[in-house]
Amino acid sequence: MLETLIDSASHALAKDLTAALDKAAKAYKRLDKWEKLNEDRSQSMKQIRAFVDLSHFFDLLDRVDETKNKDEFEEKLRYYEHCGSEYVHAKDFRKLGQLYLECDKEENYEKLIMALKELLGKYDCKGKELVHARISLTLGRWYHECNEKKQKINEIIKKLKSQLKGFEIDGKEWENGQLLHILARLHFFAGQFGEAEKKCRLAIQKLEKKYPGEVRLRRLRPLLASILSEQEKHSEAVQVVQ
Repeated sequence: MLETLIDSASHALAKDLTAALDKAAKAYKRLDKWEKLNEDRSQSMKQIRAFVDLSHFFDLLDRVDETKNKDEFEEKLRYYEHCGSEYVHAKDFRKLGQLYLECDKEENYEKLIMALKELLGKYDCKGKELVHARISLTLGRWYHECNEKKQKINEIIKKLKSQLKGFEIDGKEWENGQLLHILARLHFFAGQFGEAEKKCRLAIQKLEKKYPGEVRLRRLRPLLASILSEQEKHSEAVQVVQ
């Protein structure tokens, strides 16, 4: 029931999702106590909440160049100034957003990349793997935009791959699926389409049984179709999106 709640809530407004995850954390804490489990699943909920909070902002930052919708982006930054405790990372979001808006016409994103690297360093520790991974995805995207993709993105991929084993256990399908999805996109940015396909298929496999909403929300099938198209597997790509 709690897994269904989490999957359904992922499509909700930020404040509703936060409330759902907080309640799930409390429920897991009680269940772990009653079942006398050694693991603390309420901590997993806190990490999931932090990941989702980051995604609300970074998904917008990652798309702003494609959508050319800076008005929406600026409106969101103004919202973060008055959101209270709804977003733990609101201060970081405002800083990163402002750095993006200050980028010059030559698309000099150096300050933005440096700020992302600094933020990434803060979460390079045990218990913060999901947050670290989500920041890594946006950093990898901006490396790709600045044509620094091969070496820099490979360094990020190597780091994230070392974190996968910790989530390849029962009860960690959500976290495992998110890491696989992020690795798939990073391999895609690096032009490593064979590896991207493997990771994307694994992400779908891990998520679709318990968290099918995440497969749609993270647009994993359209991503897989794009990866297949890059390998000229056009008939497979059409089947995936159908």
